[in-house]
Amino acid sequence: IMNKYLLMFISLFFFKLNVYAAENSIVTIDAPISGVIESIWVKPDQSVAMGDKLIQFDLTLLNSQLAKVRINLKLSKLVMSEAKKELSRSEELYERTLLSDQELQQAKIAYVQSQADHANQLDKLVQVQWDIKNSTLLAPFSGKIVKILCYNRQYINNNMSVKALLTIKIKP
Repeated sequence: IMNKYLLMFISLFFFKLNVYAAENSIVTIDAPISGVIESIWVKPDQSVAMGDKLIQFDLTLLNSQLAKVRINLKLSKLVMSEAKKELSRSEELYERTLLSDQELQQAKIAYVQSQADHANQLDKLVQVQWDIKNSTLLAPFSGKIVKILCYNRQYINNNMSVKALLTIKIKP
């Protein structure tokens, strides 16, 4: 008997994927983030509907990182503002021939460095917000839990390789 192929709209991560999956096939669900598993909401042989909670990661470290990034973002904005003022002052003094080429160049470098630091902080903010958004793993489709591959309080490290958390058999 041939399996029908279904077009599944899966929203596992920050972006959405169109995936073709065969009915009754078994799909592995990977950890979207690194962190400590706080709760596993399902058990083997349990039926789940699309959007049901499967796994919750602990938010303690992510909330701490978010607070730190927000403070560093404010600091980088202030530093960038001051570097811009210093560059304007240096350009004015250079025009009056009161500042050397090297001193003007140092002011330009300081301003560009402050812009880079600010951009890095913005990047960190987006990453932490993404991790928080994806700290609750939801069922991407309806199915039946086949196997749980993780446990409560387990630390998942996705830096080297993605960790499989559970498998789901797709409902026909």
